[in-house]
Amino acid sequence: MSLAPSTPSTAAGSQRVVLLGAIAALVGLTVAVYVKSRCGMPAGQEGQYLRQCYSDIPPLWFAERLHEGAVPYLDHPVEYPPLTGLVMWLAAVPSASMVAFWWWTVGLLAVAAGITGGLLARAVGLRRTLVFAAAPTYLLNGAVNWDLPSIALAVGGLIAHRRGKDGWAGVLLGLGVAAKLWPALLLPAVVLAAGVLRGRGAGVRTAAAAIGAWALVNVPLMVVAPEGWSRFIVLSRERPADWDSLWRIVPGWFGSVIDTPQVNLVVGIVTLVGCAALLGLAVRWDPPERWHLVGLPVVAWFLIVGKVWSPQFTLWLLPLLALALPPVGALVALAVADVAVSLTRFPYLASVAGIEGGGDALPFEVAVAIRAVVVAVVAVWGWRREVARAAAPRSLQRLRPTGITA
Repeated sequence: MSLAPSTPSTAAGSQRVVLLGAIAALVGLTVAVYVKSRCGMPAGQEGQYLRQCYSDIPPLWFAERLHEGAVPYLDHPVEYPPLTGLVMWLAAVPSASMVAFWWWTVGLLAVAAGITGGLLARAVGLRRTLVFAAAPTYLLNGAVNWDLPSIALAVGGLIAHRRGKDGWAGVLLGLGVAAKLWPALLLPAVVLAAGVLRGRGAGVRTAAAAIGAWALVNVPLMVVAPEGWSRFIVLSRERPADWDSLWRIVPGWFGSVIDTPQVNLVVGIVTLVGCAALLGLAVRWDPPERWHLVGLPVVAWFLIVGKVWSPQFTLWLLPLLALALPPVGALVALAVADVAVSLTRFPYLASVAGIEGGGDALPFEVAVAIRAVVVAVVAVWGWRREVARAAAPRSLQRLRPTGITA
């Protein structure tokens, strides 16, 4: 990628697109916040399970002892990587109640959402930004957890890579990993592509910047609060296959259960082999300028074969889909499949919890299985379609966003 010369008029137009992208993302988050807060704060059991009002944010105000003024990791182990813990603490410091904590958290999520929308709009245009900002998954689950900061950092890292800013790409992706683990899936393709496109030094610079940024956040806590820092790792290892995992659902259909150590081993092997295979195909088939797009099927594979797929995890795919842009029909299919999982998941969990009016297991389990197939198809379709589109003669391509040329 290289920057095309900008005139004042194109610069002003680009600024308007960025602003509109940020506004679109903020409007979407406003809907997501309404969906989770319309049942009251905190929502009762009926609201959480039967009206889609569940969010992790209110209960963790108490579970992580933030209401007591505990500092994450130092005073109490936290189940998330350190940068997410920092976001939680920043929202907790000015909060005197759980309701205040919710709204301070919403404010921080809004910053991340606006940045994500603006970055996407600058890189791929406003229409494609709506793949993220107007996605039903975002509107329904955008305020379930603290995933938006990691998404903003991952998007910033990918776009920095596309613009040849290797150090910034590494820093942003490294910080993304310090917030949630999943941006690490994007790093191998970015590092390899930087090394091929701009010389070995660029690849080394990207990798070193990512490791340095991650270490800057993590190493101090590893030293002064090793137990608090390692809570995320311990919980990830000890956690059994979740309700949304095929490792729980499919064996259950045959009346069996796979114990957690076995699931950990199989998931680890299958994830690594699948991600390596996809990266190898990208290197074999595609020009280096497009290797980063393999992040879409790689993240999809991680979700499909993983032992946990919480409702907000599908948000990770949305900006990657905006960069790849599968056909509208594919996006609609993904939206329907993912929303179907949420709409059947919480009523089923209500039944598990003994709440009257809950739903059956079968609709939820079928929805999970269908979603896995749809995500796989859409991710591969989007990846291959964008690469093919980029390889087409310029006369046949759509007009690129202002200021960016291949």
